[in-house]
Amino acid sequence: MVINYYGLAYFKIETKNAILALNPFSKDEDLKIEKVPKFKADICLISYDDKRFNNFKILEGNPLILKEPGEYEVKNIFIKGIADFRSNFSNTIFEIKAEGINLLNLGVLKNSKLTEDTLSKISEIDILIISIGKEALEAKEAISIVNSLEPKIIIPINLTNNQKTKNEAIDNFIKEISLKAETLDKLSIKKSDLNINEQKIIILKS
Repeated sequence: MVINYYGLAYFKIETKNAILALNPFSKDEDLKIEKVPKFKADICLISYDDKRFNNFKILEGNPLILKEPGEYEVKNIFIKGIADFRSNFSNTIFEIKAEGINLLNLGVLKNSKLTEDTLSKISEIDILIISIGKEALEAKEAISIVNSLEPKIIIPINLTNNQKTKNEAIDNFIKEISLKAETLDKLSIKKSDLNINEQKIIILKS
């Protein structure tokens, strides 16, 4: 599995059987987004229906678009969409199982914790993508969720293109959780790489 990050909540996940896009964004003058990466995708997951996260039209290859909670199997990839509807805000959490790896993308989560009902629907997690910052979770809230899910690898992201704000939020999270962070251009990983005893933080360049 190869994971690339393009900013905001936009990811490309390559597996042996399919390519997934997560939350592709649109051009936006206010957000200073001038260019949107394009690639051919088989599946596109949309956590939140907003132009910063739902620009599936940018993708090549006529991908299957999944926005709603439910369970899906596409090209030997198992996907579970879990609803997070609170405070007049809707967000879909996506669990992705491929190549023996279980990845959880919390999407645009704004709540300080996951409900017991939501936690009961989530399997044991290898890789967690979690949004941190002003429009998402504060560091202590994110740590609480990490502790409840116990992933082996944590990929923190920030939903802004303001570099200073982005760095401050993620740096604060790393400081609070007291784990070492490794910065990569992309994450290439296989199941055997997850035989680790300690949690790792991976910062992906966008």
